[in-house]
Amino acid sequence: WLRGPRGTGLLYVRDEILDGLVDPVFVDGKSATWTTTDSYELAPGSTRFEFGETNHAGKVGLGVAIAYALDVGLGAIQERVESLADRLRDRLAVLAGVTITDLGPDRCGIVSFTTGPLPPQDVATALRAGGINTSAPAASNSRWMFEAVGVDAVVRASPHYYNTEDEVDRFGEAVGRVLARP
Repeated sequence: WLRGPRGTGLLYVRDEILDGLVDPVFVDGKSATWTTTDSYELAPGSTRFEFGETNHAGKVGLGVAIAYALDVGLGAIQERVESLADRLRDRLAVLAGVTITDLGPDRCGIVSFTTGPLPPQDVATALRAGGINTSAPAASNSRWMFEAVGVDAVVRASPHYYNTEDEVDRFGEAVGRVLARP
């Protein structure tokens, strides 16, 4: 729930396991040295996961997002997101045709659900038309979860700590309206 710019992030790897990781997906002039026409040598340490070109504005934005999250407090963020997600699950659970598909004893802020005979992509599209952003990933996006719950697709909503309880309630109402359409 960091809210940094897309395409930015952090990677921490303990030194003891770094050399056992697979090669980076992209290899360029910073992450590796081209040694022969058919081979390269990875840069030492975590540099092997960095790109030669960098998005400086994105890094600044990520730093601002980190400072903001630390100012709000990571515990407060977690508590708020979990509370809103639980509220959303409660609102959705009472709707005919909705099945919550979240797994595990510790649920996160991502709420996944199916919508009976209505394809999740149609629900996401209808919600988007009403100004509500969700996603409708297919099984190829989360194979383990989808196979565990026996579905091919879900609607996925992610309430954030800046959302209000009223917005979560309106989301539930909007899903109910979409499902009630002929």
